[in-house]
This record gives sequence, structure tokens and C-alpha cells, in this order.
Amino acid sequence: MIGRLKPIHNVLNSTDRAFYKAHSCGLCITTKKIYGVRATLGHSSEMVFVSIILEGISDCPYEEHKARCPVLPLIGRSIVAGPHQHKCAVAAGVLASLQLDLKDAREDKERKLKQFLCKSLAKMEGGIPVDSAALSPVVLAKLRNLSRDGVAEVVAGVVGSVFHLAGHDDEIIEVGCEIGHSMGRLMNYSDAVDDYFKDIKAGHTNILWPIQIDNLDWIEDLLHGELDKIGTLLQRLPLNRNTKLLDSLVNVHARARVNVSLEKFKSSIDNYQAFAGTKSKTLLSN
Repeated sequence: MIGRLKPIHNVLNSTDRAFYKAHSCGLCITTKKIYGVRATLGHSSEMVFVSIILEGISDCPYEEHKARCPVLPLIGRSIVAGPHQHKCAVAAGVLASLQLDLKDAREDKERKLKQFLCKSLAKMEGGIPVDSAALSPVVLAKLRNLSRDGVAEVVAGVVGSVFHLAGHDDEIIEVGCEIGHSMGRLMNYSDAVDDYFKDIKAGHTNILWPIQIDNLDWIEDLLHGELDKIGTLLQRLPLNRNTKLLDSLVNVHARARVNVSLEKFKSSIDNYQAFAGTKSKTLLSN
């Protein structure tokens, strides 16, 4: 499973572990039905998180039943079958295959984003064509006000659209957009931290390059700041259940994963400086 908002399983109690796994397996099996087995390799913890939120907001818990694992078909799984599982699975597939160029002028960027969201909504609605008039005005207005970050904007639009199609009111859709935006920034910058040296060595673009070695606090502040935002936004939702699990995923498990990534990154910087025999303040490509 990819993503940042996933649990450290040996830290979860047995009840939460079984509950999370039922949501995760339910989403994975639904993804397989829509996209095929290969798509399950891009299984997203962020959309499992959204699925748990949607169940928490719903009037009654989702039903559980048994199903075969798409990766290990001889193994039976307890899975959650919720009314919005299909939408979350489509969104997970959309985000896993994210190929949207948002580097153009703002007007063109907004047009491309609308086209992308229309295609995503069409998939969520079972292939029924969707035009821009069907997009949530709340989602579009929120995207104009959020920070200009390509990946985060798309994640915000897709997650907000899931809440929109789930039939929630404007306030909940707006919170869904903001949660998606923070998830997108968390994904984008965490991946940049993890892949920094690999990207620079391969000549690939990395949003952190060139990084100032003597000023790394801003990265830590940014990553933990996005987790703070998600935690605050969860408090604005009318959750009927799953509150403790969602809070734990953000403030215990995701924070621990962020801290591990940052420690590895700082250790790699120390190793780089020792190998290069330099105290340069900037990590350049050569």
C-alpha cells in the first residue's frame, strides 16, 4: 500500500487493526473489479482514510462480509462494503495514475483541472459522461482559494468530488477539499524527501532542489503542519464513529512515518557531506 496516512500495524490494537484491514481490503477488491489486478499495486492509504471518514459520517456502520483477496486468491478476507466504496476506488485509481500537466497559465490550468475532474466524476458515476456543469461549485471555488500546488490541487478536487457525489452538504464538501489538499501536499513533499538523492542522481525534477542544508526546519514544519491541518479539519466533520482511529492515523502513525523519513534524509545529508568532503550549504546535482 502506498501513501502516508497508513497505520503501523504492530502499534494498532487488534480491533482497530481488523477494522482498518476490512476497509483497506474492501477498497482493494473494488479497485480490482474496476481496473484489474495490476491496479491494486497502487492501493492508496489516503483513499482508505477517506473511506473511513465517509463511514464515520454515515448514519449507520458499513456492512462486513467475506471475499477473496485479489492478490492472494486462496485467502479469504473480511471486507467492508460501503455505498461509496466504488467512488473511493475510482479516486484511488485516478490518483495512482496522475498525469496532469499544471504548469501552464492559470486560465489554462483551471480548464485542464476541470477536464480532469469531469473524467474522474464520469468514472465514479459508472462511465456516464459528465460536463463541467456537474462539478461541485464548492469544489471549484475552494480550488481557486487554495495554495497553487499542482498535485495538491488535483487531490483536493478528487477528494472533494467524492464527498460531493456522496451527497454531503457544502460545508462537508469544503472540508473534504481541504483535507485532500493537505493530503496532496503531504504526499508530494514526503515523496520529495524520500527520493531526493535518487532524483538528483538520475537527473529528475525534485521540488526540494536545491536544498539548503543549514535550513531544514521548514520541511519538518511543513509536513507536520499539514498533519496538524488534517487533524483540525477532522474536528469540523460530524463524525458519528471512527474518531479515535482517524485521530490516531494522523497524530501517531503518520507523524511517526514523517519523522522516520526526515531522520533518514538528515542521515543521508551527513553521509553525502562526509563522502564529498565538503561543508557546502547546498546539495547540488554534482
